[in-house]
Amino acid sequence: MRSPAALGYIRREESGTRRPWDETEIRRAATDLGYSLIKIVVFGNDTDHPAMRLRNVARNMTRVHGVQISAVLTPNLEHLDGDTAPVVEWCEEVVTVANGASYSRHRSDAIA
Repeated sequence: MRSPAALGYIRREESGTRRPWDETEIRRAATDLGYSLIKIVVFGNDTDHPAMRLRNVARNMTRVHGVQISAVLTPNLEHLDGDTAPVVEWCEEVVTVANGASYSRHRSDAIA
């Protein structure tokens, strides 16, 4: 049985010099939570509509590779501009790896 698939997500300016650490923590969290990390997506502040573009990456994974994305792992909510709603519309959960909180489409508050 295949592990559920996840994307990592980082905003370049939010991570700054911590980006290698954030990427390592996303990989660790994916392993610990039983996800198969497909890729880590990095957008900068110059990326317009980042939540929509992240959804497009996930759709492309499904269309081209047959992989359904179940979760997005991100260092903290600031990488999502503090709002998980646009992401949990198309995946099961968002996990903030810094504090281990999980936000799902079935719950609007974090589960730590």
